[in-house]
Amino acid sequence: MIDVSGVAEAIVAAAHNGENGRCYPVGNINITYNDLINRMMKAKGDKRRFFGLPGFICYFGGLAIDLKFRKLGKESGLNHARLMTQILNKCFYIDPKSISLELGYSEFGFLGGLDPLESIDKTIKSCYSE
Repeated sequence: MIDVSGVAEAIVAAAHNGENGRCYPVGNINITYNDLINRMMKAKGDKRRFFGLPGFICYFGGLAIDLKFRKLGKESGLNHARLMTQILNKCFYIDPKSISLELGYSEFGFLGGLDPLESIDKTIKSCYSE
């Protein structure tokens, strides 16, 4: 996960030190989808907990999305059954340090952006300022 300021830093660093045509996975911290949703709910003041969904429910939910698009005569280009299963049930972690070294963040005084968790809290509180 990364804050928008970290994305901006990565773009600048890649423009100066990156390899043309290469993709760089950028991030500041690693967090599970369940932890992300629970952080957002807590910031909103919601006391409930999100525990995730079993893979088979995610799979059928994704199939339902694809069916809805097909009925409308549209093709999304995504396999939602596979996508939804992986987003909710797998951990996709990257090593932020290796990319920051490779792109030379320190050369620019970059730290990878603001704390993403604080940014989530601030964003949720701004959206739900009740």
